[in-house]
Amino acid sequence: MKHVCSFRMLTRIGFLALFFLSLPLVGQQIVMLKNGSVLHGKVLSTHDEGQLRLRTQDGSLWIFPNDDVASVDADRLRPYASLRGFYHETWIGVQANRRHVAWPATGYEADVQFSIRTFNGYRLHPRFVPGVGIGIDAYPLEALLPLTVGAKGNLWPGRHMLAYSVEVGYGAAAFSNNTETDGFSRDYQGGVLFNPAVSYKVYLGKAALLTRVGFQWQEASLIESGWRYRSEQRMTFRRLQFGIGFSL
Repeated sequence: MKHVCSFRMLTRIGFLALFFLSLPLVGQQIVMLKNGSVLHGKVLSTHDEGQLRLRTQDGSLWIFPNDDVASVDADRLRPYASLRGFYHETWIGVQANRRHVAWPATGYEADVQFSIRTFNGYRLHPRFVPGVGIGIDAYPLEALLPLTVGAKGNLWPGRHMLAYSVEVGYGAAAFSNNTETDGFSRDYQGGVLFNPAVSYKVYLGKAALLTRVGFQWQEASLIESGWRYRSEQRMTFRRLQFGIGFSL
């Protein structure tokens, strides 16, 4: 019961953190001035009133004549994400789920494993970046090498952004693909995977720090064989992912 509570608490903390980190994004707009300055906040008046009033996150009130304003929310992502070009993302974290145990007592326990991923693609638009990924995911019996194709993109404008990620591919056995002892062999095989996720990004120029929450669906199998004996155990892992990293 203690392990079950720990897993549930970890899940809730991850989603609550993502929710509260996303609150500053609601209602944010970007005002670009003709002198090149960029400000973020809530627009309180429009050009029709002869001036633009902007309330920033720190509570300051800015007032600009119409002639000084270049655009409001036009090309909202430009200051922090290039419209086109190479994109890179790397994150490190954990994958967590509950697994059933029968000894010493029947029940569930938390299973937390290490994960690291990298993704390279081409930014066709700030909201659509196709590419390929590679990494390593640890599991109770074997580490798998995920080889994926997918797409990423920014959902919200500004220095603080929400981003999505969807990847599909194959997780291959990374190390001991086949072991044999006294005529008895074990062969670990990977399988297909599906990995959607959302990230919260804070841009520092064109680079960004990110916090990531995702879901990993991974198939795998264990083939055991010996003298006049062969069995195949198919497994499906469903795991929540929590990670931190950066993007360029």
